[in-house]
Amino acid sequence: MANSVEEECCTGLSNGLRRQARSFWEAAFEFRNHKEIDFAYSKCDPHPFPHPESDRLEHCYKYGKGSGKFYPVLLEQKLGDFVVKAKLGHGNFASVWQCVLDEGKERDLPYESVAVKVCTNSKKDSKDDVTEAKVLMKLGKRSDGKGDFGKKHLQKVDECFRVPGYFGDHFCIVGEAIGPSLDYYLNLVQKQGLGHFDTEVSKKVTFQLLSSVTWLHKAGYGHGDIHPHNILMKEMGFKAGTNAKRPICIQNTKPEDVPYMPPYLVSCIDDDLTVRTPLTVENCDARLADFGQTFKKNHPRRLYKMTTPKGNRSPEWVLKHTPITIGIDIWSIACIAYRMTTGKHLMFVEERYKDDEGKYTQKRTRADINNDHMPMMAELLGTPPAWIIRKWNISGLPNMDWKSITPEGTLHERIMQDRPANMSNAQAALFEDFMRQALAWDYRYRATAAELIQHEWFESILSEKDRLHLSKLAQSTSRCSKTFTKVINEALGPILGARTWEEI
Repeated sequence: MANSVEEECCTGLSNGLRRQARSFWEAAFEFRNHKEIDFAYSKCDPHPFPHPESDRLEHCYKYGKGSGKFYPVLLEQKLGDFVVKAKLGHGNFASVWQCVLDEGKERDLPYESVAVKVCTNSKKDSKDDVTEAKVLMKLGKRSDGKGDFGKKHLQKVDECFRVPGYFGDHFCIVGEAIGPSLDYYLNLVQKQGLGHFDTEVSKKVTFQLLSSVTWLHKAGYGHGDIHPHNILMKEMGFKAGTNAKRPICIQNTKPEDVPYMPPYLVSCIDDDLTVRTPLTVENCDARLADFGQTFKKNHPRRLYKMTTPKGNRSPEWVLKHTPITIGIDIWSIACIAYRMTTGKHLMFVEERYKDDEGKYTQKRTRADINNDHMPMMAELLGTPPAWIIRKWNISGLPNMDWKSITPEGTLHERIMQDRPANMSNAQAALFEDFMRQALAWDYRYRATAAELIQHEWFESILSEKDRLHLSKLAQSTSRCSKTFTKVINEALGPILGARTWEEI
């Protein structure tokens, strides 16, 4: 039987104090050195791509001797009570496989196949993986008592277990095999020459993401790593298809690692763009997945693994001594919405250097990327608030001539240039208003998911059920706002005199 997550998690007073002490030490280290952990820029990147035939395969050095390595999974191999049938994908800290229940094993599962996330053998990463499973199981049992609007668009976890590896156990998380990622469909429309999603499809996917994040934030958590690879599109009777076996390429690997590598690598389903058609309004059903970077919204942090694509990162990622809050989820969703609607990146940042022939080489440094990304952000969104300019000056970013930056930026011109041919001026204006609310410089005044989901831009795709839920949400939001105003007026009454908080 699979171990319960509660048995795997750190509990008790001593462990709680240890976690708090560790967080305090990390904060002190950052304050002293002005640094933050960024595993996306590991120095162990011996070659630009993992395999000469595909850049969709994991790097060979992900396998081998030591800690933080992948578990070598092969097709038709047994993982716990499951049998591997296909590879769904991989990330920096895990690989994901489509599996079926082994013969003779019994499970009360509502679907034929499952997705098994096999994590690395790192002790630190394992704690994060256990936390992810614990949070997902906790969210699965939680109910807001009001219909749980948006909850169905979150990934669900059924169980977890461990498999022994060469150098430690690998934590595994079992959930439903949902379907291809949103990135798959973005690449599909590019290959087919469409360039972008249908506007109504883009609206619906964005609405579903905001509804899931609304429920998640209400439950007290932020996702922290929203990007197209972590958004899965539900597909009925999903089958990954046939994965190609690629021979292992041991160039630039250590000889002592070779005995612990798999005999072959398995291509990802995202490589095959010929087996599916673009999304439609009727069949798009987004699910937010991969909660490895989840954090409690009341405990903003600076120090945890950052793997979000650089162009989707909000200013808080770069500015020193600025907390990471749930506002980063809103920013990422806005960037994804722009790409789905227009077919172009809102802010595209190259993450690798290029040689004279235009081929990608090693990864760029974080500072180099920030020096490209932040001026691009300033030009697009306009002059930031004064406190952000002060943070800018101490964050090692290039000096800017703020007088040459217009207050409104060039977002309007970009939208009018990149918008689909069938988007009217009125719809473009609504889309721009939606983007400006979601891309506010100041995370404290950035629109929340509960506010954005009620935006007029979504009017054309709302069902009667959606309208009913939104009306309840609007009443709840209005009630909270009135309660806040009443409390403030009562607390500051002696100071404000006849005036009210709203007048101030």
